[in-house]
Parts: sequence; C-alpha cells; structure tokens
Amino acid sequence: MRAENSILLSDSNGSLAVEYALVIPLTFALLFAMVDVARLLFADVWMRHLATEIADKVRLETPIADRASLTEAGLQAELQALATTSAAGLVNPSAITLTLTSYDSLADTALGTAMETTDLAGENQLIRYHVGYQVGLITPFANLLYANGDVPRIADIMVRHGD
Repeated sequence: MRAENSILLSDSNGSLAVEYALVIPLTFALLFAMVDVARLLFADVWMRHLATEIADKVRLETPIADRASLTEAGLQAELQALATTSAAGLVNPSAITLTLTSYDSLADTALGTAMETTDLAGENQLIRYHVGYQVGLITPFANLLYANGDVPRIADIMVRHGD
C-alpha cells in the first residue's frame, strides 16, 4: 500500500494541463479587465474633451445674435460629428447624449434649481453642458458588477454665457 501511494504521488503526468486550466482563465480575465480600464479612462478624457469643445464652439465661435437659434438637438448633432472625427472609430458617436441646463447663479447649481428654458443667448447665464456615453465592457462576468454590462461615463462643463 505504501508503495502504491508513493507511485501515485510521484506521477506528475497531466499536472501541467491542470495548472494551465486554472491559470489561463484568470490571466485572460485580467487582460480583459486591463483593456476595460483603459477604455474607461479613454472615455473619461474623451467626454471632457467633447464637452469642452462644444461649449467653446458655442461661447467663442458663435456670435451672440446667432446663439438664440441654437437648439439642443442641433448641438447634439454637431457633437456627434465632432466625436466621429476625434474618436477614430473607437466609439459609437450616435450613443453620445447632450443635455443643456441653464442656471442664474452658481448657488442655483448647488441647489439644483435650474431655469425652465435654456437660452444660449441669455446674458450672464450659467449653462451646464452634460455629455454622456455608455461604455460596454468586454470583461467576462462584468454584468455581475453592472446590470447590463455598460458603465456610464459623463462630463459636465459649466460656462457663463454673455460675458
């Protein structure tokens, strides 16, 4: 009996396959997680860039007289066109959302008391540009952390118009 146990313990046939079966799934999950973290970081930087670009376009490049004719839908279309050229195919530009909100003062932003209408031509108004995007994760089992496997990324830019 003792001889049989020593033979079984010294036999290492197939141990490499078992080790690979344990290590390889964890290695690939870690690799996918690193790619997802890089994609989330890219989305954060990209959202801030897009929010800044659209706010600058309205405030610096659009004459005050023409701002009254700008609509949220028109600005979203411009934002998606800008995203198409700046993201080089890494994201889906049609999934970008833009929401504009007007405030009379900085205190109103903290209180959450927005104005009823957003007038981009209004004097001394604070305009909040809220740009959002859903990043789909590729890591296996990410849907256990997030209900649909998508992580929302947002950027908010506050700009005073009319100065």
